[in-house]
Amino acid sequence: NNIFAQSSPPLIVFGLIADTQYADCESGKTRFYRNSLGKLHESIDYFNNQKVQFTVNLGDIIDRDQKDLDSVLICLKHLNKKIFHTTGNHDYKGITDNKGVSSRQLQWLDNLLKKSEKKNRNVLIFCHHPLYPRSQFTALNNMEILDVINRYNCVKAIFSGHHHSGAFGYFDHIPCNTVEGMIETPDKNSFGIVRIYKDRI
Repeated sequence: NNIFAQSSPPLIVFGLIADTQYADCESGKTRFYRNSLGKLHESIDYFNNQKVQFTVNLGDIIDRDQKDLDSVLICLKHLNKKIFHTTGNHDYKGITDNKGVSSRQLQWLDNLLKKSEKKNRNVLIFCHHPLYPRSQFTALNNMEILDVINRYNCVKAIFSGHHHSGAFGYFDHIPCNTVEGMIETPDKNSFGIVRIYKDRI
């Protein structure tokens, strides 16, 4: 059975990017704004080559100016498959940190997970601010959000961005992956491909 499981193709394959934060401006201490566009092109070429079924952007695709979004959108048109976006704090004009989840949003999440559990569906959660491990970058009410998520066995993993150095940890049985920020280095890139099999991710 193990040999068969290892040779079985993945059920779902998707690309993952976080914190591109492209801006047409000079680099900061650890942020290389203009370099992000080339890195984004590189990740798209790789995703297309690997035939991903879709891509997820975990937020902060631009840094500050809405005019920079045009360059990013032109770049994203080269993706062969659909891209799904979560929005980050830098994606909104005039907001420095919108990092809480409202009670209305929590109710929506609770209802959605309840329906998913009843229908025996597996769920992945994508968000900009990390929920776990705890740090200065986690969502303001992360424990309240995790309390809702942890009620349901259908949630199989959480993917987030925002914390550019990345992180990983288990909250109870749920793996929480914080993807490294694309903007953070002058030449190295950061993106990922997630492969979902019947028994593992």
